Amino acid sequence: MRLSVFAVALVLTLVLSVSYAQAQQGPQFRKSYNFAEIATILIAAYAITYVLVRKKKIDVLTHRKLWNVALLVAFAVSGVLGLLLVIRINYGWAFLQHFLMLNLHVEAGIAMAIVSFFHLHMYWRFYKCVIKRGKKCDT
Repeated sequence: MRLSVFAVALVLTLVLSVSYAQAQQGPQFRKSYNFAEIATILIAAYAITYVLVRKKKIDVLTHRKLWNVALLVAFAVSGVLGLLLVIRINYGWAFLQHFLMLNLHVEAGIAMAIVSFFHLHMYWRFYKCVIKRGKKCDT
């Protein structure tokens, strides 16, 4: 479990450090968000863990825990920064630069959306069962 938490932290640190470095340049230099970079890093990481599961180097449970933690971390970062942005807009309290918070919030949201597709891939049988409602669903 420690290895999976470390791997999630490493991947998300890579993703967020790219966006942080660009956010420091300021809004006048910003043309778009880092969708391609985030997607490439996350898809490559998922493909690596998926291959490791298929080769029985890591078990399925570790693979699922890793990506569930990644989904949780991306959700928490996006959610907390979203709340901080609301507090800043409504009450004028400044925690970080507005542009930096907005940039990290959006890019954590991008990571969360991509990881949610991985989550659907891992649990598609359960979702299929829930939709059909014909038999008992096992996770």
